[in-house]
Amino acid sequence: MTQDLVLKKLEDHDKRFNDHDKKFDKISKQLLIHDKRFDEHDVRFDKIIKKLFEHDDIFIQIRQEMKDMKNEILSAIDAFAKDSKDVKIEQFSLGRAVSRHETDIIKIKKTLKIAN
Repeated sequence: MTQDLVLKKLEDHDKRFNDHDKKFDKISKQLLIHDKRFDEHDVRFDKIIKKLFEHDDIFIQIRQEMKDMKNEILSAIDAFAKDSKDVKIEQFSLGRAVSRHETDIIKIKKTLKIAN
């Protein structure tokens, strides 16, 4: 009887192992499906990373172009400021010259006795 009981227990264990094997097979299939999805995601991530590097290169190029444009603008502003300063100096000088000429004209008119 003990032998029968042992055999019965072993058969029960075999059934349980078979059930567990089926569950493991099911889990293994699910893991393979997930693994395939991860592979697909890896491909997508690689594409995204490639695009990010491309955008980095573009941003570096744009940043350099903006620096160059800033330097050109600042140079133009400096030239304009210099020209403006030169015009102001010239305007001041011309104003003084006109004032002197007006004074001279008044003296000449007085000398020639010409009315204003």
